[in-house]
Amino acid sequence: MPETPLLTLGMDPPESWLVEAVKTPYDLDNIYLEEVESGVPANFELEYLLLEGTCESLVCLVLRGRGCFNLKSNNWCVCVCVCVCV
Repeated sequence: MPETPLLTLGMDPPESWLVEAVKTPYDLDNIYLEEVESGVPANFELEYLLLEGTCESLVCLVLRGRGCFNLKSNNWCVCVCVCVCV
């Protein structure tokens, strides 16, 4: 057992998210507090997001082979068309 506290910094995102640390001066799996001056800065990035759901018009999806969905917030909106496997 280490004599000094050994900590790990990470995120606990939902299961359908893939998040990773992209910028940090420390090894986030092995943080010794005695080596840290004032906090442990880290930037995390959302690499992938799995969206799941249902479709209202299955006939359109089967005939066209694609569907569209909208991601919205108060400040932005993204419309993406995707291939659908039925």
